[in-house]
Amino acid sequence: MNLRTTLIICAIILCIFFVGCAKKEEEPPAEETTEAPVLPTITDKSIDEFIKTYPTIQQSFETRRDELAQIDKDSPVAGSMSNRLMDEIEDELRDKGVDVEYFFGLYQKIAISATYIRARQDVENMDPVLVQSKIEQLEVVLEDSSITDEQKGQINQAITELKAQKEIAKQRQTQIEQLRAALEDPQTPEEEKAQIRMALENVEAMKNQATMLPEGLTEEELAVIQRRLNELVALFQGPAQPTTEPQQADTTN
Repeated sequence: MNLRTTLIICAIILCIFFVGCAKKEEEPPAEETTEAPVLPTITDKSIDEFIKTYPTIQQSFETRRDELAQIDKDSPVAGSMSNRLMDEIEDELRDKGVDVEYFFGLYQKIAISATYIRARQDVENMDPVLVQSKIEQLEVVLEDSSITDEQKGQINQAITELKAQKEIAKQRQTQIEQLRAALEDPQTPEEEKAQIRMALENVEAMKNQATMLPEGLTEEELAVIQRRLNELVALFQGPAQPTTEPQQADTTN
């Protein structure tokens, strides 16, 4: 395999990687008849309400899991059956005092925020300088005499993982530099140059897209999600324990 062929393959690999990190653009609908709903504002209070209500929502879906699973997706009436079940679940939740629209609006915004945070972290982890900065920050924390041995172990594990990520980042950076050098090489055929140029443009576009704040999300809201992310992850991964008296969500904040 010659160098140019290798470079083309590297370009494709890089594109595939960043496709996984970047949030894909949604194709515009053929015909837009209604405006998109305004999603609730994320605050610490709204996250508290979400955490309190989530187990009740999860239990309602669990009790109808079998019915949902039995719907044949290839059936011509699958859509109407699914909609009917969803309507019934939403009615049950409203009877329990759940503000369905508010809850699912928050759910959607939390999902958007978490996806953006992950995409941004993935892109940052492909920059060796940024990865090294994270390593140095953790090494400073290790010098704190107040942290426990367990915390030290976790931090050391994180540093080990970041060092491995740094090496991967350096390799990918080298690949990109090789691709750029191939563009300047007069011996590179124009057809291959066009492919390399397109691959590099796609990589840059995807990196930029992954770091663009999603529409409707503010830095203040993002800061709340980042601060409460561990709680939310534990909530989604843990068992559902329904609240005894779900409260109507306060939508003033």
